[in-house]
Amino acid sequence: MPPGSVGGPGLERSGAGRSHRHTSPTGRSRAREGTSEQGRIASVVPAPPDDRHADTLPSWGMSETKTVRDRIRAALEQGPHTALQISGAVGIPQGEVAEHLRHLERSLEHEAQTLVVLPARCVPCGFVFEGRKRHARPSRCPQCRRERIEPPRFSIV
Repeated sequence: MPPGSVGGPGLERSGAGRSHRHTSPTGRSRAREGTSEQGRIASVVPAPPDDRHADTLPSWGMSETKTVRDRIRAALEQGPHTALQISGAVGIPQGEVAEHLRHLERSLEHEAQTLVVLPARCVPCGFVFEGRKRHARPSRCPQCRRERIEPPRFSIV
């Protein structure tokens, strides 16, 4: 067999007639498809801000530069609020409110203010969740086992 051939007849490997570039059915190389200068610029330009709901949330005198806990603190100084009301006013998920309240409670210990928790209450039987350390809403009443629980309310005094 001559050098450069691989097996029997018809299976010769030679570099003639073969291209190392992959081409598309249109004859253009794949690496160049869809890479126009305008395409690259359009993908870098950010979308305009979405402020459809900017005026629907209560502000309570809060500015954009305050931290989340500062905004929660300003809201709670206005009066008692549930975790759902706090999350809507501050713009964070409801599940994160309890963690922020725990940290806020610790930082208020060093000042002359305290976090007051009006406990959750079972609507059907009236059971009050007194002495509960967690700030999240309980899932079920220990007396009647129902799940219709009025959430706790928080304020700063």
